[in-house]
Order: sequence, then C-alpha cells, then structure tokens
Amino acid sequence: MYKILKKVQLCPIVYLMEVEAPLIARKNKPGQFVVLRVHDKGERIPLTIVNSDEKRGSITLIFQVVGKTTKLLSKLNEGDYIMNIAGPLGKPTEIEHYGTVVLVGGGVGAAEIYPEAKAFKAAGNYVIGIVGARTANLLILENELRQVCDEFYIATDDGSKGHHGFVSDVLKQLIDKGVKIDLVYAVGPTIMMKV
Repeated sequence: MYKILKKVQLCPIVYLMEVEAPLIARKNKPGQFVVLRVHDKGERIPLTIVNSDEKRGSITLIFQVVGKTTKLLSKLNEGDYIMNIAGPLGKPTEIEHYGTVVLVGGGVGAAEIYPEAKAFKAAGNYVIGIVGARTANLLILENELRQVCDEFYIATDDGSKGHHGFVSDVLKQLIDKGVKIDLVYAVGPTIMMKV
C-alpha cells in the first residue's frame, strides 16, 4: 500500500499526487515510469514519475482523467492509499551534454518533459522548453519549467496564451530563425508527435 501524501488539482482534468514510495524514489531516473493499480480488481496503468524526493521517500505523479482508473485515482485524497505501484520501469532517458536541447510537451506531455529539462540543464545543455495545450487553463507546470529552461515558449490552440497555434509551429519558427538545435525531445498527443 502506498500512501498519498499530497494531492493537487492542476487544472480541470489533471491532478498531481505525491505518493510515499521510498524504494522507487531512490532508484528513479528521468524518463522512467511506474505501473499502478488503485484496488485489487483494478486495471494496471502506467504513469510517468515527474519528480522524486529521496529524503522524503516520495515520488510525484501527474495524470489526466481519461478513463475509469484515472477517474478512481482522482477520487482518492491525501491520507488514502494506492494498492500497488511497481517501478521504476522503462529505460531512462540518455542524458548527456548535447549543446542546445529543445523539449516539446503537448498537454500532459509537459509532465514528462519536466524531469528531462532538469536533467539536461544539470548536464550543461542550453534548454529550450515549448509547452502547449488546447486552452490556457489546461497548461501545467508552466512556472516549474520556466525555472529550469533557458528559453520557454507556450502555444495554445485557441490563442488564449502564448502562440496561437501548435507547439510544432513554435519549433518550426526556431528552426526558421536558424537556431542551432542539437536534440529535440518531444512528448504529447499522437498527432503532435507525427508533426
């Protein structure tokens, strides 16, 4: 059983949870994830580890309510327990000094690029962050990403904040300006990844 230490609603459909998981917190690296199960009859779902605090023995997860399990998870509160969490799983992101690294996060993809942005910055890279959402009230981790990025851009589909359009438009503008980019790391909806 994994105790929920903190729960925050980041926007109408996205939640942040800090969960007590000391063994996972000690071994986690950027790019890894956990698989959790809310109760014994529930399905297993993967969630990215956004942050870990080895001293506190906790991991931070961010999820969007899209189905039955994430809806059940969103109903849990501080002090409640998640039945199972397995991790850290997956191959960690290869963090090296590349030069200029652009991290692109669409929607909840911003939660995935945050640990990478911190790690690429710590490795001595010049970090450019680009995040997007359908509308301004669905943007997440804006302040946190601003703190770890050398340059930071926002795009919203409806133009309510930042560039009126898509994150791919902002990346294209940087390329068209002649910005030397050594690595692009992108996470988001399938159509964004395709573009």
